Formats: sequence, structure tokens, C-alpha cells
Amino acid sequence: MRRGISSVSIALVALMAAAMLQTSAATIYFVGNTTGWVVPPNATFYSNWASQYTFAVNDTLVFNYAPGRHDVAEVTKANYDSCNKTSPIILYPNATGVTNVTLNKTGDYYFICTVGDHCASGQKLPIKVSTSGPTASPPASPPAPTPSGTSTPPPSASPPSPTPQSSSAPPPSGTPSPPPPPSSSSPGSQPPPPPPSAAPPKIAAAFTAVMSIAVGLLC
Repeated sequence: MRRGISSVSIALVALMAAAMLQTSAATIYFVGNTTGWVVPPNATFYSNWASQYTFAVNDTLVFNYAPGRHDVAEVTKANYDSCNKTSPIILYPNATGVTNVTLNKTGDYYFICTVGDHCASGQKLPIKVSTSGPTASPPASPPAPTPSGTSTPPPSASPPSPTPQSSSAPPPSGTPSPPPPPSSSSPGSQPPPPPPSAAPPKIAAAFTAVMSIAVGLLC
């Protein structure tokens, strides 16, 4: 039972490790790096920034800007090209000046600033998520420990093996045979009786030890 429980524990630890690995595999990108999310010096500033990286599922974009002076909106490709800000897919709150966007699927994302003519001035960002990242491979490893957990019960059936030792205990009972030799060396019949009477306690002690070991294994 203990081996089975330990195998289950190992499987759970492996699953937890896989989950942690998935979290640690994600990358955080600060849009524009030190420039942040502002009206850029040129119209291709943010597209050039994005072209330096390969984005994966679960990566996070962090937009830093002056609260209330800019915002972040996810839009369609058509609205991105025309800077149409009337019907965004998502318009994120801009009160804090920090917007975090998690890229939760592969494909294209388009972000613009809807304040004034900022989008027309180049404050727009295209993102392409082309890979699911290394997060897909770790989950395949956890199932490996579970088969070992199922194979452990057979060894747990081994505790009955000590019981044969209890059958081996009777040979000591045959040890009373030594008393005849002493009797042959000394004609007195009284010396032999003490050894046989001393033998049973030893047999009982051996049997008790064997039983205690068997109980310990079963527990």
C-alpha cells in the first residue's frame, strides 16, 4: 500500500511540476521596450519592434503609457488598416496606465490606440502568434509514473513470504536432539532436561520476531 501511495504522490508532483513548467515557459514582452506605448517617432515603429520576436501562446504583452492619455484596443485587420476605432473587439481600461494582454491562441492580433489620431500617427501594433510554444510537451511526461504505481501492488503481496519462515521455526524444535550427546558424555540423566526446557523460549522468541516483521510489512 505504501508503495502504491508513494507512486501516486510522485505522479501528483510530476503534474504540479508540469503545470509550473507551463507557467514559467511564457514570456512577458514590454511593448516598445523603454519607449512604451506612445505616439511613435515613425509609422512603422511598433511593427518593426514586433518583427524582432517570435510570439507564442500564453505570452503576455505589457502596454505602458500615461493614464488617460492613451488606451489599448484590439481590432480586426480591416479596422487596423483603416484605423477604424468605432467597433473594437476589446477596449481595455486605461485608468492605471498599464494594460496586460495574454496571447491565448495562435493567429494574428491587431492593437491600436483609439485616442485622437494616434492610430493614424503610427500607434498601432500587429502581433502574429505562430507557435504554441514548449508548453505542449511537458504534459506528456506525467502519465509515465502512473503505470509504475499500478505495478507496485504485486510486490505488496510479498509480505506472506515471512510466514514460511514461521514454518522454518520448527527445525529449532528439533534442537532438543543435542541433549542426548551430553547425556552420553555424562551418565547422569538430570543434566539433559534443562536444555530442552530452555529451547522453547528461544523458539517462541524467534516466532514472535517473525510475526512482528510480517505485521510491520503488512502495515
